[in-house]
Amino acid sequence: MIRLLKNIKKTNSYYFLLKFLFIPIYTFFWEYILNIRSKILGFIFNLNTYNEEFINLENNSKKLIKNNNEFINISKIISQNLTEDLIQKKINYIKSEEYKKKLMLNNQAMAINPFVYNLFNDLNETVKKQIIEFATSNYMVKTANNYLGVYPLLARIYVNLNIPTNSEARSSQLWHRDDFGYKNLDLFLAINSIDENNGPLFVLKKKDPVNIFYRVKNEINSNLKGERGKILDKDFNYLNSDDGEIIKLIGEKGTGLLIDSIRNYHKGGHCRLDYRITLRINYMTSDSTFPIEKMYKERKYWFSLLDNSKKNFFVKKLFKKRNPLMKILNIPSLLFKFYHMVSIKN
Repeated sequence: MIRLLKNIKKTNSYYFLLKFLFIPIYTFFWEYILNIRSKILGFIFNLNTYNEEFINLENNSKKLIKNNNEFINISKIISQNLTEDLIQKKINYIKSEEYKKKLMLNNQAMAINPFVYNLFNDLNETVKKQIIEFATSNYMVKTANNYLGVYPLLARIYVNLNIPTNSEARSSQLWHRDDFGYKNLDLFLAINSIDENNGPLFVLKKKDPVNIFYRVKNEINSNLKGERGKILDKDFNYLNSDDGEIIKLIGEKGTGLLIDSIRNYHKGGHCRLDYRITLRINYMTSDSTFPIEKMYKERKYWFSLLDNSKKNFFVKKLFKKRNPLMKILNIPSLLFKFYHMVSIKN
C-alpha cells in the first residue's frame, strides 16, 4: 500500500490534483473550519482597523522591504542599546564550553560549533517594551492577519547575534523549512548592516506551486538534533533555482524580509568575516506543532511589559494559549503526519 502511494505521487495526475483540487479545498478547511474562531476574530480585527496601514504580501509568501520607517525606527532603537562591549562579551560566551553544553539539550548540530545567541533578555526593559509594542502594533498584526487569513498568535521574538565560526554551514545555516504546520509569518529585520560576508538570509524567489506539499528528498541523514530536514547546497536543486532566483536579506539596518518560513526553503546566519544582528518576530496559528506551551512564561513576560492602555482585546488574543481542543485531540501532530503523507518528495 505504501509503495503504491509512492508511485501514485510520482505521476503528473497526482500533482495536478494536489495543486488544483486538494490545496484549494484544504485551504478553505484550514481557514473556515480548523481555525474558524481565529478567522472570525481576524475579520472583526480588520473591520476595527479598516483605515490603518499594513504590508500587503501581494499573494506571495515572502517580500523584501526597504526604506520602511517603522522598520528603520525599531532597528535604531535596538542597535543603540547594543554596545560593542556587550556584543563582544556575548561573542565570547557563544564560543565558551558552557554555551556548548547548554545547546546540547536542544540543538546538537549547533553545539558542535555554536554560531548564534538570542540577545533579547540582555536589552534594557524600555527597549524590550518597544519591541513588544512594535510586534503587537496594528501595523504588524494586520500584516500577519491578512497574510495568514486568520488572526495570529505571537509565538517567538529573538534578537539574534550570529558570529563567524570558520567552519562549514550547519543547522539553520543550511537550506530548510520550519516544519511546524501549514502557514506562518516571520519578520527578519537587519539591526546592523548586512552584506555577503555576515550571513544574509537566503530564500527562493520563485513561488512554490504546491506550498508545503513538495519536499526535497536529499535531506541530511543524521540523528543529531538540529539537522533534521536540512539540505546541503550541493544537494539543493529545488525548482532548479540559480543565484538570480534567490532573495537575500542584504542592506542597511532597517531592511526587512517578511517570509512564511514554513512554506519557503531558506537558510542564513553563516557569517564569514563579521557578526550579524537580526530581530525575528514570528506569528503562528493554533494548529502548529511549535511547542508554544513551553513559551508560556516568556510570552506572559512579554505581555507584562506593555502598558495597560496597550492591552486591548486584540492584543490579549495574540498571547492566548493554544485552543485546548488542538492539544486534547493531538491535532497538530496528526496534521504534521498528514502533510508528510500527502507531500511529493523528489
